[in-house]
Amino acid sequence: VSHFPEELKNGNASIKITDTRLEDKGNYTCIFPNTQSGDIRFHIELAVGAAEPSVTNLDETNDWALLKCVVKGASPKPTVEWWDSNNQTIPSEEPQVSKKGERFYVTLKTNVTKTDRYHCVATQKEIWHQAHTEINVRLNVPEPNTGWKIVAGVAVGVAVVLAGILSWCYIKNKKKRQQGETEIPLSRETETQR
Repeated sequence: VSHFPEELKNGNASIKITDTRLEDKGNYTCIFPNTQSGDIRFHIELAVGAAEPSVTNLDETNDWALLKCVVKGASPKPTVEWWDSNNQTIPSEEPQVSKKGERFYVTLKTNVTKTDRYHCVATQKEIWHQAHTEINVRLNVPEPNTGWKIVAGVAVGVAVVLAGILSWCYIKNKKKRQQGETEIPLSRETETQR
Protein backbone atom coordinates (compact mmCIF):
# COMPACT_ATOMS: atom_id res chain seq x y z
CA VAL A 1 0.00 0.00 0.00
CA SER A 2 1.32 3.43 -0.87
CA HIS A 3 0.03 6.99 -0.88
CA PHE A 4 1.01 10.32 -2.45
CA PRO A 5 2.67 12.52 0.22
CA GLU A 6 3.06 15.50 -2.13
CA GLU A 7 -0.74 15.48 -2.65
CA LEU A 8 -1.66 15.58 1.06
CA LYS A 9 -1.42 19.39 1.13
CA ASN A 10 -4.12 19.43 -1.58
CA GLY A 11 -6.42 17.21 0.47
CA ASN A 12 -5.69 14.12 -1.62
CA ALA A 13 -5.16 11.23 0.77
CA SER A 14 -5.59 8.53 -1.89
CA ILE A 15 -3.87 5.21 -1.40
CA LYS A 16 -2.73 2.76 -4.01
CA ILE A 17 -2.93 -0.98 -3.40
CA THR A 18 -0.86 -2.99 -5.84
CA ASP A 19 -0.81 -6.73 -6.33
CA THR A 20 -4.24 -7.10 -4.73
CA ARG A 21 -5.44 -10.46 -3.47
CA LEU A 22 -8.96 -11.64 -2.69
CA GLU A 23 -8.19 -11.05 1.00
CA ASP A 24 -7.89 -7.31 0.21
CA LYS A 25 -11.52 -6.98 -0.83
CA GLY A 26 -13.93 -5.28 1.52
CA ASN A 27 -14.89 -1.90 2.94
CA TYR A 28 -12.25 0.78 3.53
CA THR A 29 -12.67 3.95 5.58
CA CYS A 30 -10.65 7.12 5.16
CA ILE A 31 -10.67 9.36 8.25
CA PHE A 32 -9.71 13.03 8.28
CA PRO A 33 -9.22 14.08 11.93
CA ASN A 34 -10.84 17.43 12.59
CA THR A 35 -10.85 18.77 16.13
CA GLN A 36 -13.41 21.54 15.49
CA SER A 37 -16.31 19.56 14.02
CA GLY A 38 -15.24 15.96 14.55
CA ASP A 39 -13.74 13.46 12.16
CA ILE A 40 -14.66 13.37 8.49
CA ARG A 41 -15.08 9.83 7.18
CA PHE A 42 -15.26 8.43 3.66
CA HIS A 43 -16.23 4.84 2.92
CA ILE A 44 -15.44 2.83 -0.18
CA GLU A 45 -15.83 -0.82 -1.09
CA LEU A 46 -12.94 -2.50 -2.85
CA ALA A 47 -13.88 -5.31 -5.22
CA VAL A 48 -11.04 -7.65 -6.04
CA GLY A 49 -11.43 -10.14 -8.85
CA ALA A 50 -13.94 -8.09 -10.81
CA ALA A 51 -14.76 -9.71 -14.13
CA GLU A 52 -13.16 -8.14 -17.20
CA PRO A 53 -14.16 -9.91 -20.45
CA SER A 54 -11.99 -10.18 -23.53
CA VAL A 55 -13.41 -11.12 -26.95
CA THR A 56 -12.11 -12.65 -30.16
CA ASN A 57 -13.53 -13.63 -33.53
CA LEU A 58 -12.59 -17.32 -33.84
CA ASP A 59 -13.86 -17.97 -37.34
CA GLU A 60 -15.86 -16.21 -40.03
CA THR A 61 -17.42 -16.84 -43.42
CA ASN A 62 -19.52 -14.58 -45.63
CA ASP A 63 -22.67 -15.30 -43.65
CA TRP A 64 -21.65 -16.15 -40.05
CA ALA A 65 -19.00 -15.49 -37.39
CA LEU A 66 -18.03 -17.50 -34.30
CA LEU A 67 -17.31 -15.19 -31.36
CA LYS A 68 -15.58 -16.14 -28.11
CA CYS A 69 -15.65 -14.31 -24.79
CA VAL A 70 -13.23 -15.15 -21.96
CA VAL A 71 -13.38 -13.92 -18.37
CA LYS A 72 -10.34 -14.83 -16.28
CA GLY A 73 -9.86 -14.86 -12.52
CA ALA A 74 -13.21 -13.34 -11.55
CA SER A 75 -14.53 -13.44 -8.01
CA PRO A 76 -17.37 -13.79 -7.23
CA LYS A 77 -18.58 -15.96 -10.12
CA PRO A 78 -19.88 -13.77 -12.97
CA THR A 79 -22.86 -14.25 -15.24
CA VAL A 80 -21.58 -13.94 -18.80
CA GLU A 81 -23.82 -13.13 -21.79
CA TRP A 82 -23.57 -11.98 -25.38
CA TRP A 83 -25.68 -8.93 -26.32
CA ASP A 84 -26.38 -7.32 -29.67
CA SER A 85 -26.25 -3.57 -30.31
CA ASN A 86 -29.83 -3.25 -28.99
CA ASN A 87 -28.66 -4.72 -25.65
CA GLN A 88 -30.70 -7.85 -26.29
CA THR A 89 -29.28 -11.17 -25.12
CA ILE A 90 -28.49 -13.42 -28.07
CA PRO A 91 -28.39 -17.24 -28.04
CA SER A 92 -25.03 -18.68 -27.01
CA GLU A 93 -23.47 -22.02 -26.28
CA GLU A 94 -23.45 -23.33 -22.71
CA PRO A 95 -20.70 -21.45 -20.83
CA GLN A 96 -17.55 -23.37 -19.91
CA VAL A 97 -16.72 -22.61 -16.28
CA SER A 98 -13.68 -23.65 -14.25
CA LYS A 99 -12.53 -22.61 -10.78
CA LYS A 100 -9.07 -22.19 -9.26
CA GLY A 101 -9.22 -21.35 -5.58
CA GLU A 102 -11.77 -18.56 -5.23
CA ARG A 103 -11.45 -17.36 -8.83
CA PHE A 104 -13.65 -18.32 -11.76
CA TYR A 105 -12.73 -18.67 -15.42
CA VAL A 106 -15.60 -18.49 -17.92
CA THR A 107 -15.64 -19.01 -21.70
CA LEU A 108 -18.76 -18.30 -23.75
CA LYS A 109 -19.13 -18.73 -27.53
CA THR A 110 -21.85 -17.58 -29.88
CA ASN A 111 -22.50 -17.88 -33.59
CA VAL A 112 -23.84 -14.69 -35.21
CA THR A 113 -25.33 -14.30 -38.68
CA LYS A 114 -25.61 -10.55 -39.19
CA THR A 115 -23.40 -7.51 -39.26
CA ASP A 116 -23.63 -5.79 -35.89
CA ARG A 117 -21.75 -4.59 -32.80
CA TYR A 118 -21.78 -7.35 -30.20
CA HIS A 119 -20.99 -7.07 -26.47
CA CYS A 120 -19.77 -9.71 -24.08
CA VAL A 121 -21.20 -8.69 -20.72
CA ALA A 122 -19.95 -10.02 -17.37
CA THR A 123 -22.17 -9.25 -14.37
CA GLN A 124 -21.31 -9.78 -10.69
CA LYS A 125 -24.45 -8.78 -8.78
CA GLU A 126 -22.91 -9.43 -5.36
CA ILE A 127 -20.41 -6.60 -5.81
CA TRP A 128 -22.55 -4.41 -8.08
CA HIS A 129 -20.10 -4.80 -10.93
CA GLN A 130 -20.74 -5.11 -14.64
CA ALA A 131 -18.18 -4.90 -17.42
CA HIS A 132 -18.41 -5.39 -21.15
CA THR A 133 -16.17 -5.56 -24.17
CA GLU A 134 -17.47 -5.11 -27.67
CA ILE A 135 -16.55 -6.44 -31.07
CA ASN A 136 -17.73 -5.33 -34.50
CA VAL A 137 -18.73 -8.02 -36.96
CA ARG A 138 -19.02 -7.10 -40.61
CA LEU A 139 -20.25 -10.03 -42.64
CA ASN A 140 -20.03 -10.05 -46.43
CA VAL A 141 -23.50 -11.42 -46.91
CA PRO A 142 -24.28 -10.67 -50.56
CA GLU A 143 -27.38 -8.63 -51.12
CA PRO A 144 -30.24 -10.71 -52.47
CA ASN A 145 -29.60 -11.19 -56.17
CA THR A 146 -32.32 -9.21 -57.86
CA GLY A 147 -31.01 -9.98 -61.37
CA TRP A 148 -32.88 -13.26 -61.60
CA LYS A 149 -36.01 -11.56 -60.25
CA ILE A 150 -35.84 -8.97 -63.04
CA VAL A 151 -35.30 -11.67 -65.68
CA ALA A 152 -38.19 -13.71 -64.25
CA GLY A 153 -40.41 -10.63 -64.16
CA VAL A 154 -39.59 -9.73 -67.77
CA ALA A 155 -40.17 -13.34 -68.84
CA VAL A 156 -43.57 -13.43 -67.14
CA GLY A 157 -44.45 -10.06 -68.68
CA VAL A 158 -43.46 -11.24 -72.16
CA ALA A 159 -45.43 -14.46 -71.65
CA VAL A 160 -48.52 -12.51 -70.63
CA VAL A 161 -48.21 -10.19 -73.63
CA LEU A 162 -47.68 -13.14 -75.99
CA ALA A 163 -50.62 -14.97 -74.46
CA GLY A 164 -52.74 -11.86 -74.96
CA ILE A 165 -51.64 -11.48 -78.59
CA LEU A 166 -52.17 -15.15 -79.30
CA SER A 167 -55.61 -15.04 -77.68
CA TRP A 168 -56.53 -11.96 -79.70
CA CYS A 169 -55.28 -13.60 -82.91
CA TYR A 170 -57.11 -16.82 -82.10
CA ILE A 171 -60.37 -14.99 -81.42
CA LYS A 172 -60.00 -12.86 -84.57
CA ASN A 173 -59.26 -15.91 -86.74
CA LYS A 174 -62.13 -17.81 -85.16
CA LYS A 175 -64.51 -14.96 -85.96
CA LYS A 176 -63.21 -14.84 -89.52
CA ARG A 177 -63.70 -18.58 -89.90
CA GLN A 178 -67.18 -18.34 -88.46
CA GLN A 179 -68.02 -15.49 -90.82
CA GLY A 180 -66.54 -17.44 -93.72
CA GLU A 181 -68.58 -20.52 -92.81
CA THR A 182 -71.81 -18.54 -92.65
CA GLU A 183 -71.08 -16.78 -95.91
CA ILE A 184 -70.36 -19.95 -97.82
CA PRO A 185 -73.74 -21.58 -97.26
CA LEU A 186 -75.47 -18.31 -98.08
CA SER A 187 -73.57 -18.00 -101.33
CA ARG A 188 -74.29 -21.65 -102.21
CA GLU A 189 -77.92 -21.11 -101.40
CA THR A 190 -78.07 -18.14 -103.65
CA GLU A 191 -76.32 -20.12 -106.40
CA THR A 192 -78.84 -22.95 -106.16
CA GLN A 193 -81.71 -20.49 -106.26
CA ARG A 194 -80.42 -19.07 -109.48
